[in-house]
Amino acid sequence: MKKAKKFIVILSMVAVIAGGLATVGICYEGDVEIIDTPTAASVGFGSYDLSFRLYDEGSIMARLLYGIIMKDLTLGISFDAENVVGSGEVKAHRPYLYIKLPLYSGGYKLPAISVGFDEQGFGRYNDTDKHYQFNPMGFFMVMTKTDLGPGFNMGAGINADYSITKTNKERVKGFVNASFTLGPEVMLRTEVRDIYNWNSYVNAGVRYMLTPELHFDFSALNIGGGDVERIIRISYSGCF
Repeated sequence: MKKAKKFIVILSMVAVIAGGLATVGICYEGDVEIIDTPTAASVGFGSYDLSFRLYDEGSIMARLLYGIIMKDLTLGISFDAENVVGSGEVKAHRPYLYIKLPLYSGGYKLPAISVGFDEQGFGRYNDTDKHYQFNPMGFFMVMTKTDLGPGFNMGAGINADYSITKTNKERVKGFVNASFTLGPEVMLRTEVRDIYNWNSYVNAGVRYMLTPELHFDFSALNIGGGDVERIIRISYSGCF
């Protein structure tokens, strides 16, 4: 129960701080990630992105990304807890680090390039080996090309999933992702991740942009893998 109370307190503090920091104006500069895979975009200097992800077993994951240290450097933290919604004991997990540094902003023909580190895993958490169902990205390098067509962006990258356990050792994998904007309010998003030795899984979803700052994502994970998980994510961007 102590962990549960700490999680609720931290979640409330993050929401209050983010709300207090918001100012009038549009701070959204592009997708930092598609669903579970990153893009080359960063949170702009003096801005933040706060999201809440609702997933299996009444769990909630909160993530705060911000750009306050130097131009284009994104730092962040995420934390999650099981059984927040519904019955059962709330189980909170430790916070996880996120960092992304752009190397090249892109050009007319060349894609933007970024490197980073994300230690947040996804899906069910195994208390025995301290491991998530879906591995974290770990160390990654990603290239993203925007405006390949009207509203169409695409990216690809490699990552070392940083998920060393008794049964799963760290290895280099690949991923690709894409987004397509249908209009001012709707965006389609898809990705293929953990590409290694002909093994991978597909995620896909749709984003509803209520305002330029407030977005709602509805996604399905591990499509075709026999254990599809449906998630909802609410994200809000603002300026310091």
